[in-house]
Amino acid sequence: MLSIMRRHAGWGLKVILGVVIVSFVFFFGYTAIRQEAPDSAALEVGEETISYSQYRFFHDNQRDLFREKFKEGEMPPFAEESIRLSAQRQVVQRSLTRQFAGSLGFRITDEELARYITRDQNFDPVAYRNFIQYFYRQNGFAYEDLVREDLLIQKFQEWAQKTDSPLVDAWYQQFAGKADVRSFIQDANP
Repeated sequence: MLSIMRRHAGWGLKVILGVVIVSFVFFFGYTAIRQEAPDSAALEVGEETISYSQYRFFHDNQRDLFREKFKEGEMPPFAEESIRLSAQRQVVQRSLTRQFAGSLGFRITDEELARYITRDQNFDPVAYRNFIQYFYRQNGFAYEDLVREDLLIQKFQEWAQKTDSPLVDAWYQQFAGKADVRSFIQDANP
């Protein structure tokens, strides 16, 4: 079929195809170059690497909170730096808590995760599957990883409150003090 098109195609068709090809190359090529790679490292917390996608998720949530506070007016100049630092602190704190809880043996099983996700009596598996696909496309990481992390942090915090031991705080502080934190975030606008 292509050979037939080549033999019988005039210059007009060749120009149109050329324009289409060039527009695809510029649009998709430029977009890929312009955006930060979602799998690139934003932060390293101890031996764990936090992806740019995960950092951006928390950064965008912080930005939304600031926008709500300043909805009548413009956000002040210091807001962007504050958002960036707040998102970094949140991601680092979550990572340290998750690592510390894991070192103490805390885990969230697949059954616990499934029970949490399907706890609503109106749970719709088709809608959920569509949601997790949408979430991944929008954020670059799995929704279930976020939920598992939230559940692990919650389980650890509940245990720590029940234990109410100064040793837990001291162990955590010692653990957090040993962890090296490196940031690879280049600008304040992810």
